[in-house]
Amino acid sequence: MSTEHDAERAHNLIKDELLQRLFESIRQDLCSRWSKTQPKEKDLREDLYFELRGISGIEQKLQATLDNGTFLKMRSK
Repeated sequence: MSTEHDAERAHNLIKDELLQRLFESIRQDLCSRWSKTQPKEKDLREDLYFELRGISGIEQKLQATLDNGTFLKMRSK
């Protein structure tokens, strides 16, 4: 697959309303669960934190894929 094709697919995913609603729902769920934990529940709190970071990582990777494809497309003109 080409970088331009990947960039187009990343763009479609970033703009996909269902995917964005799912990400937001997961984010809200994790934050809600985290806020109900006690400080002594260190392992659970860390697990929730890392899950939240995972969602952010996916979003950042999609954006980087889009940005790379856009840059390469502009550069080839």
